[in-house]
Amino acid sequence: MPIALSAPNGSVQGTLFQRNSNGGLDALGSHHVQLTSQDPDFVARTVLTASNGRFSLPDVPAGELSDEW
Repeated sequence: MPIALSAPNGSVQGTLFQRNSNGGLDALGSHHVQLTSQDPDFVARTVLTASNGRFSLPDVPAGELSDEW
């Protein structure tokens, strides 16, 4: 999923869910979320989601970024 940050430093946060067989959503705990960029100076950042699927990546530099899980 593309992400654009325009401030000098910001944060990326959210909750990771998966649709279950009943059509509802289940939080995905203990999953890795990785933030990447095409910028060769950007160092990829990875975080593990909490049991409720929440994650936060603080102090992220501005730029065109992508997240993967």
